[in-house]
Amino acid sequence: MSLLALTAFGLFFVNRARAAAPTGTLTGTAQSIVVGAATSTINTLTFTDVSPSEVTATNDLRIRIPAAVNAVWNPFDTTATIGGTASTSTSATVSYESNNKVLVINATERFSPLATLTIADLGIIGVNYETAAAALEFSIDGGAAYGTANVNTAITVTPATLTSTNVEPASLVAGRMTTSTITFTQTTSTPANGIIQVTFPSNFILTSVAVLDGTCTSMDGTFATAVVGQVVSITRSGGTTEPNGVQTCAIGRVINPGTGAAGTYAIETQASGGATQTIEQDAAVTADTFTAGSLTPANVEPVSLTRGVIGTVNVSLTTQSAIPVDGKIVVTFPTGFDVSQASGGTCSSMDGSFATAVSGQVVTITRSAGSVQNAAAESCTIANIKNPTTSGSGGTYQIKTTTTGNATIEENTAVAADTFSAPAGAGGGDTTPPGPVTNVSATLGTDGHSAVLAWTNPADADLAGVRVLRAAVSQALGTTLTETLAGTYTDLGLTAGATYYYTFHPVDAAGNVRTDATEYPFVVTASTSTPPATPPGTPPSAPPASPAAPTLPAGVAAGDLVRGTTAAVYAVSSDGKRHAFPNETVYRTWFPDFSGVKTVSDATLAALPLGKNVIMRPGTHPVKIVSDPKVYAIEPGGVLRWIPSEGIAQDLYGSSWAARVRDVDATLFADYASGEPLILGEIPTGTVVADGIGGYWWISTDASGKVRRHASANVLALNRFSSTFVIASRTGLPASGVDIVGFESGLALPYP
Repeated sequence: MSLLALTAFGLFFVNRARAAAPTGTLTGTAQSIVVGAATSTINTLTFTDVSPSEVTATNDLRIRIPAAVNAVWNPFDTTATIGGTASTSTSATVSYESNNKVLVINATERFSPLATLTIADLGIIGVNYETAAAALEFSIDGGAAYGTANVNTAITVTPATLTSTNVEPASLVAGRMTTSTITFTQTTSTPANGIIQVTFPSNFILTSVAVLDGTCTSMDGTFATAVVGQVVSITRSGGTTEPNGVQTCAIGRVINPGTGAAGTYAIETQASGGATQTIEQDAAVTADTFTAGSLTPANVEPVSLTRGVIGTVNVSLTTQSAIPVDGKIVVTFPTGFDVSQASGGTCSSMDGSFATAVSGQVVTITRSAGSVQNAAAESCTIANIKNPTTSGSGGTYQIKTTTTGNATIEENTAVAADTFSAPAGAGGGDTTPPGPVTNVSATLGTDGHSAVLAWTNPADADLAGVRVLRAAVSQALGTTLTETLAGTYTDLGLTAGATYYYTFHPVDAAGNVRTDATEYPFVVTASTSTPPATPPGTPPSAPPASPAAPTLPAGVAAGDLVRGTTAAVYAVSSDGKRHAFPNETVYRTWFPDFSGVKTVSDATLAALPLGKNVIMRPGTHPVKIVSDPKVYAIEPGGVLRWIPSEGIAQDLYGSSWAARVRDVDATLFADYASGEPLILGEIPTGTVVADGIGGYWWISTDASGKVRRHASANVLALNRFSSTFVIASRTGLPASGVDIVGFESGLALPYP
């Protein structure tokens, strides 16, 4: 019979190598594999061949785990449980290819048309990190072409579970800035460029956490920290793969929430891709419960202690915990006070703006639009508080700081009471009210919605204040805005086009109030002034020309240290001048050694104009002259701040303060300028202060008055500030500005 005839009868069984995806089907149920876990037994797979059949003794069945799925077949499991009509045409012994990504089912003969084969009792291992679901692939042409069109089974790799997890702040006092220790046990290794990610509950404040605040002591390499919302990520680099076991990490400068349970944390280990490459996780790490701290000292002090007087109350408190940007200062007054008209609550020691609210005997000052207020001595005031109307003790006050959600941070429930007395005129004494105010004026504020009031106080020796009232209609009593001796007050939030009526009522120390005050109407109108027109034909004025940059001699650049044939060393500034170091003591406050000094010709040196002498670096040695016992701290610009007592010197520099002092030749004092004497607790600008948790803070000279943090001891050294001159940590630093993360010529050079 011819070959053609055999073909016609369906008996042509010559094996042919295939070059296209198979047309059979591979079915099963979707399956999840855990990263790093022991082998997971596969769900049963069913292969159905077509007619004519495609699987032959030379075209085995191959099933591949997609490259995108972080899983492999268990290479030690080489015996499958085989079933179906094709089981007699298949060996139960299997093998693996392509680094265990491909399972090979050995066909011993051609399958019958439409034959089925079930495969079970093999294993899959999850590796590396999580991956999304992807369908298995199969081939029957020696692996030349794989198909997924007829596959409805998928593999998903899910993160493993971290065990023995914990996040533990060093302090469980509300609002404290502290270091949180993170511990966990991992069953899968963390790569050398891996990430440890910690999610804090929403009521933690993480804005102070900086790039070097996160580290893992159980791992090698270096670490960089990043914060996005409530998520802190510690990224490894320069180390080795960290094997299974117990791990310990820490994150510094975390600010605790208010009192109560804070909610659960979450911990993840990740590959370098971050959140989409999670290796292990625990999304419900046990919550911590925080307790209120103590506000000590704290004080509430009315400006006047005369009974029944309406006036301003001063509130002082020293915090050990941070107050959030939207935090609150809450003062509870004893029942004898009338706080119903309380207004104008503000805190001069904090940035941002403030709003005042009253509920019963509680006055709340709420912050907004500022920055986190670190631990410090705070000063606040509240206007229009009426003292008790009876003499004697007014009762204790209460003060607390809270979060925006009213969770207590710190509190003092027994602030000392004040004693109130009758006016001096009671019982036949002073009953004469003060004279009237004069020179009253009211002008429109720059915002177009405020009145700037000004007046001259009466000359009465016992004047206690001037009570300013505002009414919306003429001859009405009005609302008390303030009681002040300042001679000026700005009334905010007025309505354009409206008329307001102001009266001014001086009050004396005996409580006598001048009631026959003149009424001053004020209409809020928009400004109609316009700048004068430019005369026709006037050419536009050209901007002033920028001064040309100085031309420096060849081989010399701004910032260089140079010397000629003599021993004198000079700093070259950006204006092309050279500035002499008067002696080695001054030089070594700026530079650790002479290795960076360039030797140039005397002609080159002479080409550089001589500028001012270099002064002692601010924040290093206090100075004095031999003939005068006064000791001075130095601030930027060479400003001398006299240290008027040994107590202030010890507060700044410790008990060995005298060892830091250096004598300056009297002829060089002309290089410095005089400033105001220092007071106790004040830190001279230009000083570097340690915060006790690894940070170094430079007391800034900018208009904000903020401090700037050196990101690490390395950055401190990069700006050539010796740790010898760092002063001990203390509370009450101003709000923090932008971190110093690298070399800054304005900090490190005497003449940048």
